Amino acid sequence: MTKVVFIAVLCLSGFVACSSSDRSVTKNSTDGKEIISLSESIAIHGGSFVNDQSVTGNIAYEQTIGNPYRATRAHKGYEYVMSPGKVDCYYVQENGAKELVGTYNCATGSCGVYAVGGWHWTSDEKPVAILSEYEKRSETFLFDFKENKKISSHYESFQNLYADGRDTKYFIVSAGDQREGIIDTNGNVLISPAYQELGSYVLNGNTIDYSLKHNIITAKLNDKWGVIEITTGKTLIPFNYDKATIFKDENNVILRENKKWHIFNLTGEKIIETGFDDILLIDNLVIAVNSNKLDVLDLTGKKLNSESITTTMGHNKSACCAEPSGISVYKDVKIPDKIFIGLSKEFTSEYDYETHIYSFDIKTHDLTFVEKTR
Repeated sequence: MTKVVFIAVLCLSGFVACSSSDRSVTKNSTDGKEIISLSESIAIHGGSFVNDQSVTGNIAYEQTIGNPYRATRAHKGYEYVMSPGKVDCYYVQENGAKELVGTYNCATGSCGVYAVGGWHWTSDEKPVAILSEYEKRSETFLFDFKENKKISSHYESFQNLYADGRDTKYFIVSAGDQREGIIDTNGNVLISPAYQELGSYVLNGNTIDYSLKHNIITAKLNDKWGVIEITTGKTLIPFNYDKATIFKDENNVILRENKKWHIFNLTGEKIIETGFDDILLIDNLVIAVNSNKLDVLDLTGKKLNSESITTTMGHNKSACCAEPSGISVYKDVKIPDKIFIGLSKEFTSEYDYETHIYSFDIKTHDLTFVEKTR
C-alpha cells in the first residue's frame, strides 16, 4: 500500500514591516539578530522584506508599545514614521541616508498608516500610503506625500487585490453603507461601492474569488452571486447564484444553484449540464462527487473511470463552508501517471476530519481506494 503524505506550505513575501525610528536595540543571545523595541514613534517601510518572526494581527499604534519584534530595514525605498499628531514620509537611499518627502498632520489628533488585514500597504514606486484617522471610522484614504494631498475618497476599509499573490494592483473599498467597490492604487474609482460583497483571495488551495489575469471578480448583489469585470464592473455572469468562485487554473468559474455546483467558462457558458455536490478541476480533469458517487470526468462531462466509487465523504454541508471544500487532489512526483484524491468529511468540529484517499491512473483511468486517515 502506498502511503501518501501531504504537506501544505504558505509563503508570504513583499509585505510591509514595522520598526521603530527612535529605538533601543538589544542582541538575541542565541542567534545574534537585532530585536527592535518600539518606543515613541513607529516607522513603516515600503518595499520587500524578510521577517525572521511573523507579526500576526493588527498592531495598535500608541505612543508606547511594549511588545518588541524583529524586522529588517529596507536598503532603499520609502519610510513612514508615525508619531503623535502626524505621519512623516522619508525617502531612504541605499547608503541609509534619509530625505523628508512630506508630512501628513492628523486632522483628529490620532492617525497612522492603515493596516490591510494585519499588513500595511505602501507603494514601492511612489510616496503613497493608505492613511486612517483613527477617531473617525469612515476616514481612510490614499495619500500622496509628494503632492501633499489625498488621492482617493474616504472609505471605511481597504482590502488588497493581489497580482501574483504579492503586488497590489487594486483595492476593494467599503463605503459607509457597507457596500463595496474597487479603486486602483492611484485612487481612481473603477467600480463605485454598490455590491454587498466582492471576492477576495481564498487560501484553500483550490479556488480563488478573482483573477487579475482575466480581469474578473465574483460579486454579490441582491443576495445573489455573479461575475463582473474588475476594471469596468460589466456583468459577465448574471446574479442568479447562491455562490460563485473561480478555480485556480483561472479558466473556469463554478457557481452554486439549488445546492449544486455548475462549471462555466469565462464567457458565462455552462460547460457540463450536470450539477455536482462537490467538485474540483485539475489538468482538464473534473473530480466530482454527486449523489454519494465519486467520478473523474473530462471537460465534456464524459466519465473516465469505468466504475463509480460509492462514498459518504466529500462536500462539507455544514453552515461554515460556502465553497466546495471536501475534495483535495495531490500529485507524487515519483508516480507521474497517478493523481491522489482526498475526500474529507467533518465530524465533531472544524478541526476533526476523516479523509479517504483514492488514486486515479491517468493512462488506464482506474479509480481505486488507497487508505483512510483521521
